[in-house]
Amino acid sequence: MEQRLFTTDFGFSDLTRWFYGPWHIDGTALDTVTAAATGRLGDPPGSAASALRSDSVRLLESPLTTEDIATLWRAASNQGCGTTYFGIDARDWLRQIITVCGEQLRHLGMDDERPLPRSEPKKSAEQVLREILCVRDKLTSPTDSTRHMDPTGAVAEALEGVVSTVDDDLGFRLFLRVLNTYRIPLSQDQYTRFQRLGEYFGYGEFHVHDVEWLTRQP
Repeated sequence: MEQRLFTTDFGFSDLTRWFYGPWHIDGTALDTVTAAATGRLGDPPGSAASALRSDSVRLLESPLTTEDIATLWRAASNQGCGTTYFGIDARDWLRQIITVCGEQLRHLGMDDERPLPRSEPKKSAEQVLREILCVRDKLTSPTDSTRHMDPTGAVAEALEGVVSTVDDDLGFRLFLRVLNTYRIPLSQDQYTRFQRLGEYFGYGEFHVHDVEWLTRQP
């Protein structure tokens, strides 16, 4: 796959990082979305907003339940601020994100409301699903630092739903975020496989490394 424009995480999975844990950023939730859509120093203009909009549209129009999307948001943000905190459901939250991204793109003269191309099932989806299966038991066994997480298997099922029915690239990025929030250790073999998947998806040099430095076993 063609190399992405980002050196690390991007899109909806990256947005969850902005709301990680206790939410201490000044301003409103939409101010935070605007900051995320603006991108990091060095990102091509409009690239962060475009990636975030694309992910959010795919999730909004997906067959996932609204609760599935809310589950993913809670897990990937480490219970930072659930959508109930904002007084809306998860699909309303996606609509607000899409609106912010559209405003950002229009401000740059880059508005693009064309329908997204349909994501076709790929062999890589099977690989991502296998990796989720490898840690499924750990996703349902919260540790002391994640005891507030849902131990019912809902997170793993929601991740599998993204990979199978929405987009395997987005599913893998959200999976990497959840590994971070759950502090799940990886073996060297797992990390090597993640690197290969990251190369396939065209991720930047520090994308998978974000998981490695937090979770990799000796």
